[in-house]
Amino acid sequence: MKTTVRTTKHVDAAGALDGATRRYMLDGAQVGFNKAREEAPVGATGFLQGQAMQEPKVDSDGSVWWGNLAEYAEDVEEGTDPHLANFEAIKRWARRVIGIEGLAGAVWRKIAKEGTDPQPFIEPGVEASEQWFAARGLDVYYEDRL
Repeated sequence: MKTTVRTTKHVDAAGALDGATRRYMLDGAQVGFNKAREEAPVGATGFLQGQAMQEPKVDSDGSVWWGNLAEYAEDVEEGTDPHLANFEAIKRWARRVIGIEGLAGAVWRKIAKEGTDPQPFIEPGVEASEQWFAARGLDVYYEDRL
């Protein structure tokens, strides 16, 4: 009597590779996000470092993104030219960060005269992601899926 056993494995290779690539991109983005959150100035409320940080997301086109949604994030990242800042906001900042609301006038005048210095936090996150991607290939991710 002849006996045979046939074993097959059906793999949706395209789907597996898609999933592996998505996981790879999300993992690399998470490294950048974590570094940016760590580097973000705490400020008066911690908003820039906390709620405004957008965790890595996958868009409908497959791209992965993360960032900071605070309106002033770019100004913090890159610094500003001299401008007339909102004095009430400067008073709140001085009270919470320095502990002396009376210093708000000096801070306001400094910003009006000199602007603000850059405090990069997104760029270090981008660099951390780039280093992570440069040190890792997709092969391990593909091996896990196939």
